[in-house]
Amino acid sequence: MFLAILVSVVAVGGATYFVAQLVSNGNNLNDTSNQINEQNAKVDETGWIYVDGGAGTLSGFDGYGYTYIGESARGTEAYLAEKGATATYEFTAEETGTYRLEVSLSDDAQHSAGARNASVAVNGADVVSYINTPENTNGWKWYNLGNISLKKGNNKIAFTKDESTTAAYVMDQFRLVPQP
Repeated sequence: MFLAILVSVVAVGGATYFVAQLVSNGNNLNDTSNQINEQNAKVDETGWIYVDGGAGTLSGFDGYGYTYIGESARGTEAYLAEKGATATYEFTAEETGTYRLEVSLSDDAQHSAGARNASVAVNGADVVSYINTPENTNGWKWYNLGNISLKKGNNKIAFTKDESTTAAYVMDQFRLVPQP
């Protein structure tokens, strides 16, 4: 088996980045578009559903670039950099109903408004969006994206980066809060 790490140097907006790709027999192992991650949803005593950003499945991009789901210096996260990059999460809701969708995001306030915008689809239907206003979150900050409807049983939520920009949509986790 052939195993190598390819390192590229990329300049974006005056900053220099190093991008590493793990390659085995010519296949990019960073491409997780066909991998299924185990469900990482937790329900607390109040009925809130928490889903780890590192538990999603990637799709919608060519597998090369900055997009990934996994470990970083910040912990596990979904890092959506390219237009169309999508992180999809499957989880179970115990009850049909309306839930408030909140996301834990990271922002460094170094990019223009809208650079981190993302669309959210629930069970295949576009329902809400994250419209980015730059601010330094100094780590992670919770944002309320609005109310969504879930069905009892299996549900899917997909977060999709709207445009390729100098900034990524960076999500630590999301939570679903039952609404009366």
